[in-house]
Amino acid sequence: MNQATETGIGRALRVARQRRGKTLEEASRETRVRLDYLDALEHERFDVFGSDVYVRGFLRSYARYLGLKHDKVIAAYERAYGSGRPGPAPVERSPGVTPTEAVVLTEKKRPNWVLASLVGLIVLAAAAAIGLLNRDTAVPDPAEVAEPPSVPVVPRTVEVGLTAYQDIDVEVVIDGDLVERFRLEEGQGRSFEGQESITVRLSEGGVTDHIVNGHIRKTPGDRHAPFEATYTPDSFRETSSPSSPEG
Repeated sequence: MNQATETGIGRALRVARQRRGKTLEEASRETRVRLDYLDALEHERFDVFGSDVYVRGFLRSYARYLGLKHDKVIAAYERAYGSGRPGPAPVERSPGVTPTEAVVLTEKKRPNWVLASLVGLIVLAAAAAIGLLNRDTAVPDPAEVAEPPSVPVVPRTVEVGLTAYQDIDVEVVIDGDLVERFRLEEGQGRSFEGQESITVRLSEGGVTDHIVNGHIRKTPGDRHAPFEATYTPDSFRETSSPSSPEG
């Protein structure tokens, strides 16, 4: 996400802060956003954030703090850099999820037994064509082809991504262990991976999208009511296609 020229977003943020008589240090303390992030916003170095969803989230928060209309700030950002919806943030794995021997084995190139058999038949046909085999010579039985070695099946994991449409408190439990409690701001996203289960608890339903094993759940739960759901490696894998949304 390289910026060749300023769009005016950074300058507007900087002027609004200066009109409020705030230094970057003061703004950082009061918004609880890192000083270098605020400086990056004011200079439109959006590549610092690594993900479009984080840029939008920090722009909304900072614009609100400065008294600007955050929807207009986001609209200006989308005009300059596109409005494609970003995916969830990089996956955060539970401590037990590590590359296994099965993964290593499946990455190795497997022998193509069908191709080997076809090559053998072609050689045999060529030999008959040039007279190496005659009608009086019995064709020897083909040699037994060894069975391909069995490869351990890689166990499936459960993957869950969250995207918030408003600020919301979240608690995530992976494989029975509490990972963390955090506040997901409007426009931000987080992703998690576990081996057996992921439980998501939200302070309010109906304001987040869930991506469960590649399946999109659109804003599950009821507004103004707590929401809790537990997902496993089999959740939504058999009942729907990866891209079909669920209301």
